[in-house]
Amino acid sequence: MDNPIQTDFIRWIVFLPLLGAIVNGLLGAKIQKSFGKGAIALLACAPVVIAFGLSLYAFFVLKGLEAEKRFLIDNLYSWIQLGSLKVDMAFLIDPLSAVMILVVTGIGGLIHIYATGYMHDDKAFWRFFAYLNLFTAAMLTLVLGDSLLVLFVGWEGVGLCSYALIGFWYTDHANARAGNKAFIVNRVGDFGFVLGMFLLFWTLDAQGHGSLTFREMVKWAPTIKDSMLWGWPVVTLVTLFLFVGATGKSAQIPLFVWLPDAMAGPTPVSELIHAATMVTAGVYMTARMNVFFSMAPATLHVIAVIGVATALVAANSATCLSASVLEATLRRFFI
Repeated sequence: MDNPIQTDFIRWIVFLPLLGAIVNGLLGAKIQKSFGKGAIALLACAPVVIAFGLSLYAFFVLKGLEAEKRFLIDNLYSWIQLGSLKVDMAFLIDPLSAVMILVVTGIGGLIHIYATGYMHDDKAFWRFFAYLNLFTAAMLTLVLGDSLLVLFVGWEGVGLCSYALIGFWYTDHANARAGNKAFIVNRVGDFGFVLGMFLLFWTLDAQGHGSLTFREMVKWAPTIKDSMLWGWPVVTLVTLFLFVGATGKSAQIPLFVWLPDAMAGPTPVSELIHAATMVTAGVYMTARMNVFFSMAPATLHVIAVIGVATALVAANSATCLSASVLEATLRRFFI
């Protein structure tokens, strides 16, 4: 039974940055020409700051509830009704998503404010903030989605926005290539995500419990524990496919190759996408689907190996880069 608390405010955590993106995207050039870049900055930053305030409010409302009732659901409308598949466009706040929206809106708001100074001299100031707001809205959709399908909408949204933001200075060949590389590599990971999502629904539906809503999937997860496909446990295949998607978004081996090139984009993009939000999308998805990952020890071993290997490769690359920079500095001053 859902909590008898007014939850209509949750949708505005997503809609406010989305409105900022729409206004700046459609009218930004005219607003910038008529009222200056300060108006664009206000239209871009204010929605994220207000969304942070709403996120704080949701956090404290959740904190005041009993442990077993700590969830808030904002159901907008029935999205898909096709056979046994029924998906609502709904947003869920629970302890996991409550922490994530504070990160996305809090750190994201600070990065928006910093970017107003960093990008001030750029002629396409309005376009940059339209992309930045759209990315924030997509990331919030990913985090707040009440079902795997709504999460996937945000998942694809952040992929699209990362392409636009990394390649923002598209007249530079290196930037355009970096944006394309990030987009293509992430599509490879997303294909694995889609396979995992389809296989999961198909297996649950075969048990008479077809659903992609997180609360219902958690409830019926034990029913597929012994299901097999091609001689493999279905839950292992599902989690491996989902993890392929996570390696793309979180830049892990083998789909990490887009991240070094992505640093060619504007610095605020690196702060928002590569340090604070998008690279945590895979981690969030794994945590959200933990009931299935905990049923697949083989997948957990794969995750551990990939995580260690990625950390070692990244550390080695950073060490080599630091050594190269140090050598160049010493040569400049002493040779």
